[in-house]
Amino acid sequence: MDKDESGLMTQTISLPRASSDGLTDAGATALLGGTVLANVIFGAATIVAPSVATEVGADAGAAGLFVALFSAGFAAVLVLGGRLGDRLGRRRLFRAGLVLLALTSLAVSLVPGLAGLLVVRAAQGVATGLLLPQALTTIQATTSGTRRTRLTSIYAAVLGVGTTVGQIGAGALAALGPSSWRLAFAAIGVLAIVVLCVTGLIPETRSPSEPGIDVFGSILLATAIVALLVPLGLGRSLGWPWWTAASLAASLLAAIVLTAWERRLPSHRALLPREVLRTPMLRVGLLLTALFFTGYGAFVFLFSSTASARLGLDPLAVGISLAPFAGAFITGTLLSPRLAIRFGAPSLMRGSAVVQAVALLAIGLMVWLEWPAPSMLGMQPALLLLGFAQALMYTPLIGTIMGSLPHELAGMASGLLATVQQAGLAVGVAVIAVLADVFSAAGGAGFAACLLLNVLLAIAFAVTAGRLRRLSPQ
Repeated sequence: MDKDESGLMTQTISLPRASSDGLTDAGATALLGGTVLANVIFGAATIVAPSVATEVGADAGAAGLFVALFSAGFAAVLVLGGRLGDRLGRRRLFRAGLVLLALTSLAVSLVPGLAGLLVVRAAQGVATGLLLPQALTTIQATTSGTRRTRLTSIYAAVLGVGTTVGQIGAGALAALGPSSWRLAFAAIGVLAIVVLCVTGLIPETRSPSEPGIDVFGSILLATAIVALLVPLGLGRSLGWPWWTAASLAASLLAAIVLTAWERRLPSHRALLPREVLRTPMLRVGLLLTALFFTGYGAFVFLFSSTASARLGLDPLAVGISLAPFAGAFITGTLLSPRLAIRFGAPSLMRGSAVVQAVALLAIGLMVWLEWPAPSMLGMQPALLLLGFAQALMYTPLIGTIMGSLPHELAGMASGLLATVQQAGLAVGVAVIAVLADVFSAAGGAGFAACLLLNVLLAIAFAVTAGRLRRLSPQ
């Protein structure tokens, strides 16, 4: 082979490769491109769930499962995915997650029946759980100083933007026709393939130590979550057959066995490391995270499903109506560090939780009094206040918890917080879907009754956040 022919061949088969100097801007863009898909999927699902239920002839509980099982699969493998990336290579796991995400997203766009859709939605969550931990860990491993801070901030903002993009984009596609919601998931599959093609720009990294992998613990966690969600979502519409009680019992049994199993494992292998869970600050943080995301998932699903199924708005209109709420959340995220320094993180979180409760009561009252045609424009001030308050509840929480832990526990704590986040979303969506179905005949009063769950969670958050004042350093 002569020189020219060899050069031509090299140009023909070469793909973008990572710089040997670390994470370039192009590599960071590839990482963030995969990251944004996780929240695009969640935002898209909350908007199209009523259309899915209508097509397959299901009720609100099944529509809630369509959203919740994604978060269940996500939560079940999040810690495991992070440790697999540490051992096998983070870029390799990032790629594997993208491949599985592309396949499952395309499957969601093609599978006809409810049972098949629920299975591939859970698998879609597993794919995202393998993918997402690699992004932030790669940023931490390949950058430092101001560049790391900048990329971490962009990473946090991308997660918020992804939900809004998913809601509006999926809403626009779903508004085209009865089954056009499937185009949203086909588009996500195509985007996953596009990101996959540029992952060569991401440097490969591994942990210098050999992290333990608790596969059995991950299986038990997945069993506990799924066995809880499925009967909650389908039980009422099926008349609560015998298997729903058996499934709830299996969920409890799996949780008990998981607790006993984790106590036997050395900490470096355990899914729930003992030295992390013994930290009082982290235990309070996990509880606050569960309260926050249970309420967040419940509100977004309740608002979207009510606006679509009961008020007759098309999916695009629902997505647009939630966009200011998401924008206020992003704005609050950017402003929260200054406000936390000025007022103190615990005080800021408690006050914001009270503001959230007031905003929720205002939204519930407006819908109740103006039913059956409440003004979406009239609700925007309360939605803006709600989004801003939620950002000032959650962002200082993460900074306070992570800042109080020793450096060697930060990675494990981050994985636990993210797992509780996804589990909270799953439970919140599943429970509020059942409540929405129970109170559906009550119209606006039923919507307001469902929002009382969110109000109670906000009050519990405010009370629990008071404990941070005693636990956090000055």
